Amino acid sequence: MKCSAEKGSLVLLFSLIFAAAINVSGQQVNANGSNPDNGAVAAKNALDGKTGDLIVSSDHAGALVEIDGKRVAGETPLTLKWFPAGDHHLVVRKGKWYGAQQMTVAPDTISRVTIRMQDESGSLKVFSEPAGAGIVIDGKTIGVTPLKIVNVDAGERSMELRLQGYMVFKSSVQITADETQNISVTLKPLAFISVKAQPASASIIINGAPAGTGEVSRAEVLAGDVALSIEAPGYDSYKETIPLKPGELRSVNKTLATIFGMLTLTTVPTGATLSINGTPSGTTPYHSDSLMPGNYRLRLELQGYEPMEGKVALKAGEQLTIEKKLVSSYGTLSVSTTPAGAAVSIDSQLSGTTPFRTDKLAPGRYRLRLDLQGYAPVEDSLTLKAGEQLAVEKKMVSIYGALSVSTTPVGAAVFINSIQSGTTPYRNEKMMNGKYSLRIELPGYTGIPLEDITIDKETEVKRQYTLTRSKVWLDSIAAYNVAHYRHKRWVRRIVFGSLAAATGGAGYFFESRVAAAVKDQNRIQADYRAATIGFSDYQRRYNNAGDKAATNAVVRNILYGVAGAFAVVFVISIPF
Repeated sequence: MKCSAEKGSLVLLFSLIFAAAINVSGQQVNANGSNPDNGAVAAKNALDGKTGDLIVSSDHAGALVEIDGKRVAGETPLTLKWFPAGDHHLVVRKGKWYGAQQMTVAPDTISRVTIRMQDESGSLKVFSEPAGAGIVIDGKTIGVTPLKIVNVDAGERSMELRLQGYMVFKSSVQITADETQNISVTLKPLAFISVKAQPASASIIINGAPAGTGEVSRAEVLAGDVALSIEAPGYDSYKETIPLKPGELRSVNKTLATIFGMLTLTTVPTGATLSINGTPSGTTPYHSDSLMPGNYRLRLELQGYEPMEGKVALKAGEQLTIEKKLVSSYGTLSVSTTPAGAAVSIDSQLSGTTPFRTDKLAPGRYRLRLDLQGYAPVEDSLTLKAGEQLAVEKKMVSIYGALSVSTTPVGAAVFINSIQSGTTPYRNEKMMNGKYSLRIELPGYTGIPLEDITIDKETEVKRQYTLTRSKVWLDSIAAYNVAHYRHKRWVRRIVFGSLAAATGGAGYFFESRVAAAVKDQNRIQADYRAATIGFSDYQRRYNNAGDKAATNAVVRNILYGVAGAFAVVFVISIPF
């Protein structure tokens, strides 16, 4: 007994401590060891230690549990330890299934309860005008109107009616168990409107609700009067009421009128600082589309150029374009020479070579000097104004003269002041001014007598000579021709004499061949006459010997004729 009492006291003490801990933390541990949500049942009788364990089951597992009107974390079957003892009202729900039961939790014991669940659903009749609208309940398509829907879970349900060409009807419906709810809806016909606005940032408002920016395509609206508004900062608003018939599509294109003026300003060169009414506003090229209508003072400034000022009047919606050519604060000087390459000195300062250009000369007077080797210096004075472009062209005067000498034939030696300076054709463009002696020589030709010439700067002296053969050269050529002729005559005599002798010898050779052939023919004829047999063979041999003799006689006669011709030519050529 004493042990049981001590055990009971320990259990009571532990329960009080645990209940106090629960009250301090404000949370309670559920059957699976996790913390219940804020809807967990409070331990009402925990201070007096009256708690027990509660196990809740349902014939449809996985049901949500409510105790005394408050949700308990977890689903059936659910175990709650150290649950406050006393009377409690339990409710379980799962879909359309529902169950409730009153029970008492005994202290220090395990209380078990199994709640039977029953179908908790009602019916719904839906009608629409016109009929044929699709019915969607809680996101699921059910059918089309008119339709009676049974076994609808009790509670609040979302419903939509959809029919092409009509506004979607949306509503919530409260379903009561074992009751039929009647819904009748008249659908509203739709029309369509497409809007394109400029600028693209313009806001499009249809029937007081924002529909988009810049462009809206085929927006659905209720048929009837449609309120359209188009708005954009810096532009006049556009408002219109548009009547639309059921199914009609209306397209609206609208460009809003700006309340500002637009200014575009360019300069040559670019980069000038622009001030508007004394306020720096940017650099050129400049563009602004947000200037209020009115009068403006413009000032352009760019280093190296004269400031420029002006006034403009700008109207709402006006696009004003201004182009200005700035005037340089300096003058521009261009210097060219013929030939190019002359050194340019400005106020005794070497500044470059021609062709020369500078655009950084301050207005004023300057001394200009041009120097080029071989040419006389050129000096000039000039006055330069701000923004002026001054071009100076000078022809350099050479300090040399030129000498050109040509001969027929070419290749003659040219002597200037007794010094050989070249051969013809000869040209010297760098001869100093003065007097010179000129002499021309070519072997085999009569020389040109000494000639005095005068060279002036920027002038050219031209001489052309036709050379004639010298007497010594002509005599040597005549002697050569005579010797050459005699040589050729002896060669000709020897050639023709040799040819005559050769052809005569050849004729004699064939003469001997003819004699041998005749002798052979006579011998054969003698043998023929003495023979008594073999007549045919002798006849053939005889004929062959006769043919050979005749052929040799023809060749002999030709060679004798050629030899005679060569002999005639030899005789004729003897005097020459």
